[in-house]
Amino acid sequence: MKKLIASLVSAIILAILGFFGVRYMNSFSPRQTEKSENGSKVAIEELSYLEGDIKIFGKLYRPAEAALKGTEMSRRKFPTVVFCHGLGMTCDYWHSWCRALAGEGIVAYAFDFQGGAMQNSRSTGDIMNMTQETEREDLAMVMKRLRKEHFVDKDSIFLVGHSLGGLVASQYAAGDGKRLLRGLVLMAPAFNIHDDAIALYPKSKEIQDTTLLMGCTLGKEYFATARKTDPYKWLRRFDKPVLVLGAGNDDKVPAEYLEKAAESFPEATLQMIDRGDHLFTAMARKEALNAVEGFITGKESE
Repeated sequence: MKKLIASLVSAIILAILGFFGVRYMNSFSPRQTEKSENGSKVAIEELSYLEGDIKIFGKLYRPAEAALKGTEMSRRKFPTVVFCHGLGMTCDYWHSWCRALAGEGIVAYAFDFQGGAMQNSRSTGDIMNMTQETEREDLAMVMKRLRKEHFVDKDSIFLVGHSLGGLVASQYAAGDGKRLLRGLVLMAPAFNIHDDAIALYPKSKEIQDTTLLMGCTLGKEYFATARKTDPYKWLRRFDKPVLVLGAGNDDKVPAEYLEKAAESFPEATLQMIDRGDHLFTAMARKEALNAVEGFITGKESE
């Protein structure tokens, strides 16, 4: 009997340890530490959001000490920047940008839009069902959940969007973002989406079930939505500071669309990077990053 009782007690203890052990392990996200460009250590970890059968995969970047429980920095709230990628891309596009900002004491968060890419996207969703409206809904979900994180300074949240992500970011900013955002950065925002869709399909009945655009096979609804889009109607609603970044060698978004955007916002600055391409690669990245950091911190970029 004593052996039986001892066995039962051992089994119960093991079950309890196993239960809490699983919960303990599940409370962790894989985390790595990298050095930023200024030598500061940055913690990088997955921070994804689930809602029903939806998963939005994201990565969180912050000062390494802020990710350690019990430290003074772990109890602080930080200015936070949310990044929106362009068509066919993932949040990995922003890796060096987020790492650089986190090294300067700014929390950065980048995520994969649902169906935002044909390959390598870690969020749910199919690119054939993706439109700017589905991406706006994804962004709204991310912003709602991220604002509840203990390290986010709710009074200092910025939004950065590139290309299609810039269009989506501006649309969100003109809605919920009017009261939630402190500022907005648009990098080569795809404000030509309407004109390009009309040029491709002058009549809505001509839209094909599938269309190849910039290496992505898109569905019919993408172009049906694009044909009805007029971003200049909503830009004037966002009255917080805006930085519009353009690239002199951009072959995707002509400069006149950015000039019109800067004029449409109540408070916007247009900065053109002469040698830059649509993706802001090479030296254009450094100049654009300096501009973004200067905008967020309130300091002039170098």
